[in-house]
Amino acid sequence: MSSKLIVFYSCFVFFFSLDLTVVEQRFVIEVYDEFVPSGSTAILRCHIPAFMRDLLDIVAWLEGSTNYILPDDSHHYSERSDLHKYHLLPSGELLINKIDSNDALKNFRCQVKHRITQEKILSSNSGRVFVSDLWRQKLIQIFSHPTNLN
Repeated sequence: MSSKLIVFYSCFVFFFSLDLTVVEQRFVIEVYDEFVPSGSTAILRCHIPAFMRDLLDIVAWLEGSTNYILPDDSHHYSERSDLHKYHLLPSGELLINKIDSNDALKNFRCQVKHRITQEKILSSNSGRVFVSDLWRQKLIQIFSHPTNLN
């Protein structure tokens, strides 16, 4: 006597598609200047409008036109000669150690990445670090060399 096994197999497939529309909204990202005494630490912030903060990540800072400052764990960052001068903090702020007169000559912009579109955007302006000791020296020069207005 042979027994036969009969198996029934059924498969149900549900396909659900959700179309996602991303509405582009205009916004401006800015970096403000900082005034810092010589030898101290400066922190530059990337100012992002409140309605965009949850959609943007600060991924880098740009010093000048070609020098990118990336997070500490980035391979590119470790190749920089000024490794201990600049740090991109987890908050997205740029920390600049041991401010000196050379820092007053540099411009810094932040770069953000949109979480949905993956688009990278640079801040609309660049921020600078003003070394307050330089301002003090200029004021001393101005007042120590009065001009005759006659």
